[in-house]
Amino acid sequence: MMRALGWFVALLVALVSGAVAMRDWLGLRLAPVRVPHPTIEYLYAPNQESVRAGAPIRVNAYGMRSEPFPAQRTSTEELRVMVFGDSVLAAPGLTGQDQLATTLLQRRLAQELGRPVVVGNISTGSWGPANWLAYARAFGFFDADIILLVASGHDLVDHPQFLPMHPEPRPVPDLLVPLAEFASRQRLRVIDALASDPPAPSSAVAHSYPPLDPDLMRRGLDDLRAFLALALNQTARVRVLLHPEQPELQGALHPGRLQIAALAEQMAIPVLLPDERYRAAAAAGEGPFLDLIHPSDAGHRLLAGLLREEVVEALAGSQ
Repeated sequence: MMRALGWFVALLVALVSGAVAMRDWLGLRLAPVRVPHPTIEYLYAPNQESVRAGAPIRVNAYGMRSEPFPAQRTSTEELRVMVFGDSVLAAPGLTGQDQLATTLLQRRLAQELGRPVVVGNISTGSWGPANWLAYARAFGFFDADIILLVASGHDLVDHPQFLPMHPEPRPVPDLLVPLAEFASRQRLRVIDALASDPPAPSSAVAHSYPPLDPDLMRRGLDDLRAFLALALNQTARVRVLLHPEQPELQGALHPGRLQIAALAEQMAIPVLLPDERYRAAAAAGEGPFLDLIHPSDAGHRLLAGLLREEVVEALAGSQ
């Protein structure tokens, strides 16, 4: 009995060790790791680099999914763009660093403008106005020339809860979740490779959003107003892009988007609702979404193009 138990334990240890070794060899890790913060709630742990689902992940010293850069500009020629958002922008799952909208934006602006460009990706999953405000108060805006906010309707009532955080990486998901993500990414690649003709646009699906809780909405609007006012103190070139959820492309409109748009317009901040661009991308078979809200690699390319237009218009307006 004891010998059998010993063999079982040895086999279990060998299997776990082999899985960990395969995880490290393939780069299948749970990343980026988030850490608690006393005012922001949580953010990405600084200075981490790994691979998730075969996609490289990098986080700089300020908890951004961006390349390292100094807190203050090093040249008067340098253009600095800080982009705030949530998981839509952070893409913590299947999108690699080189496919992020902010990475593509920085690369394209540097090529087109012929000058140094820094783009900060200030986001993580389930952030909302209170998180953006607390981050700006804690870290500032890094000498930003332009500040962009990528928001969705649900962000307005997504408030920090400051719940205890599990230690990361957790041992079981650290082995299983990345493998599932890797398989999912390969499935998406196979589907894209087999698709020959763009799918026909889907018919409208009946969908309606429930009304927002008045107290949660009021708190969100107060935090958003404070965040946008703080941004305007840094630069007059502040813009809001309202990223849609898939049901909104079929006729429904999230009430939070209406409230965010109205507040930004009251503060004379330009607002972009790019729904038609997303509908066109979906009709062309580009597949801009991974799920109901998060962009695919094609969606990040679309988002990068939209942000690039906002930057160009902001620069033109300043001239």
